[in-house]
Amino acid sequence: MTKGTEMNDAEQRAALVPGSISAVINTRNAALHLDKVLSAVAPWVDQIVVADMDSSDNTVAIALRHGAVIVSLPALGFPEAGIPAALEAATGEWVIRIDADEIVPRPLAERLVEVVGHNEADVVFVPRRNWLAGRPFEHGSFGPDNDRVPRFFRQGFMEHVITIHGHHRPAEGARVLQLADEEGWRARGVFLEHFSYLGVGDLVTRAVRYSGNEAEQMASASRRRAFFRSLVYIPVELFGRMAVKRGWKDGRVGILMAANSALYSAIRAMHLAQRLWFADDDEILRIYEQRAQELQAAWEHED
Repeated sequence: MTKGTEMNDAEQRAALVPGSISAVINTRNAALHLDKVLSAVAPWVDQIVVADMDSSDNTVAIALRHGAVIVSLPALGFPEAGIPAALEAATGEWVIRIDADEIVPRPLAERLVEVVGHNEADVVFVPRRNWLAGRPFEHGSFGPDNDRVPRFFRQGFMEHVITIHGHHRPAEGARVLQLADEEGWRARGVFLEHFSYLGVGDLVTRAVRYSGNEAEQMASASRRRAFFRSLVYIPVELFGRMAVKRGWKDGRVGILMAANSALYSAIRAMHLAQRLWFADDDEILRIYEQRAQELQAAWEHED
């Protein structure tokens, strides 16, 4: 725990400050947007917690300028892995959990403060508008109508799934509020702004990194089953996001994102195929090192 002592859930909830709000952010080399992200929460939260995963840029310095509590973590590979440590350091009864590239607009902040003041819910699903190549998604699975995330909650009322892109869900008995079901929410700007990707290079870089980590998690159960499931996901991602989720309404940027989702599944399937039929990266490195040593030894023993 934060003070070096172990507490159960009931004791931890009792130690929280009633009615207070903590902003919790997991970071790794997140300096690009972080100053604006923290500036958008500092005026209305009581505490900022930044759980940093061994950043090499000035992420921590930016966080300290905003008075954040810093939780130092090793590089765990994906943001969700740092959630437990970040929440452990949060002293607020309520938590707004955001990514380091998500900005909370003022109308959304004011609505969330109302939720606390009127005790309207225990978990709030917040609409999120994603961006790619300088353009927002207004439709499809990446538009705010469909991308609803449980990011505001009373501590103890959320079940956090610590996997890549894990689907966090309200605890049993939690009162749930869907902001996207309220009249006029979109016109008022009651949604997160998520600066998801800069462009194609950023899309591909993240697809390679996260699909590899996700494949490793999937392979820990059944490699063969995970591989064939990933193959099925390739056309599902492409046509599902374009047709079923109406991504075509976003035009070219919708096509680009659907193609990236299919690419993500294809790369994940390739990672799983490597583990299924060849070896993981560590084992491959050992094979190369052993062969290199054999080749070196042949020179050393030459007459």
